[in-house]
Amino acid sequence: AIHWGVAMWDAISKFAESFPDQILALTAIATVLISVASLAVAVIAMASQRRHDRIAVRQQANIVFGDYLNDGFVGREKVGLGPLVVEDVRFENKNRQSDSQLVTHMPVLPSGIAWNTFTADMTDYVMAPEASIYVLRLTGDSEDAAFLKTRGDVRNALSEIRVTVRYKDLFDHKFTTAKTLDWFSR
Repeated sequence: AIHWGVAMWDAISKFAESFPDQILALTAIATVLISVASLAVAVIAMASQRRHDRIAVRQQANIVFGDYLNDGFVGREKVGLGPLVVEDVRFENKNRQSDSQLVTHMPVLPSGIAWNTFTADMTDYVMAPEASIYVLRLTGDSEDAAFLKTRGDVRNALSEIRVTVRYKDLFDHKFTTAKTLDWFSR
């Protein structure tokens, strides 16, 4: 096996000595081809990285809600790496009445029961990465009759609401997401 390797090396050396100009030309051509291939790989990698960077900072504003025995809420959750700018939030009831505040569509709360959280107009509100915010939240004692009636009234009102959020990302791309809250009617 070693003898074969030595013989092969000798044959290559004799060929290189016999045709030095051709070997130099082949080396130059191979170098150019490798350079062009490397450049193509670099351009493709750069385009792929740019696409990834844009997707990574693309924003998504999820409308979230919860309905528990002692806690009910509607909120927004932001997914994505960069900031999200809320341009407009609209809450529309079954009568097509629209407002920027969800609380205006809710029943009047009885004495002794209050909203834990309600958010005013959120136009031009900036949400940080992985942030969430309650738009409306009501908590209370699940054994209190007044709270149970209020919770039922709030559930009925929420079940008739459609939420629409218009927002933009840091590249000024505009998005809209909408969701009905009919889940509260169950």
